[in-house]
Amino acid sequence: MLNFRIILFFFLGALVFLIHWDWGAVVSIWWYVLLAVIFLIVLIVASFSMSWDFFLKSYTGNIKLRSKQVAITFDDGPHPDFTPLVLDILGRYNAKATFFCIGNRARANPDIVRAIHNNGHQLGNHSYSHKSKIDFSSKAEWVEQLGRTDNILSSITGKNIELFRPPFGVTTPSLGRAIKETGHTVVGWNIRPFDTVRKNKKAVSKFICRRIRPGSVVLLHDTHERIPGILEHLLLFLQQNGYVSVTVKELMNET
Repeated sequence: MLNFRIILFFFLGALVFLIHWDWGAVVSIWWYVLLAVIFLIVLIVASFSMSWDFFLKSYTGNIKLRSKQVAITFDDGPHPDFTPLVLDILGRYNAKATFFCIGNRARANPDIVRAIHNNGHQLGNHSYSHKSKIDFSSKAEWVEQLGRTDNILSSITGKNIELFRPPFGVTTPSLGRAIKETGHTVVGWNIRPFDTVRKNKKAVSKFICRRIRPGSVVLLHDTHERIPGILEHLLLFLQQNGYVSVTVKELMNET
């Protein structure tokens, strides 16, 4: 995992070097500006790139896996209309998946959460509110979000919640410190088809199927009307090509 302090030390060292170098006043100012811009870009890109492990360590799939197993994951549910359809399709294909639930939606739909669990799927934490500005939360706010959602899911299923996926896939220093305290395993993905944005479900399905490999983690959402068709096409493709859909925990335990 890249260490934030090491990166910061590197840039501060470079800044000291520039300060003591005889560039001339105007040139020096522009070098300082350039350095600051580069540093800012690195931080922004790192925040949106979970596979970099910049602020925290995350699991984004197993590219070395030889057995043809993949993990299908769903974010932002449970949804009262679409999650039951997803569960029905998964059952017909004897496939397992992992559902990263938003706490307030889980609280509003306990029967669906219970159905996810009773059908052998895995539940994960996706924050309590998933509010638009959640990435600016402090460590204490993150701990509260995670703890509140864990309690809701555990009270419904009787199981401890081990997995967490950051809303929007964004990581920050505050979240990293919170995860050290809560001990969650952070899960990302290596196939993201943007199924909530792309309206053509055939294009979404083709995007996923072209990229499927042993150890893939697919990010989908059980919150929109196109998801049943996308999921059925994906599961049919997996079946025809000898793949098995398992939970994230099962995939992590494979070598």
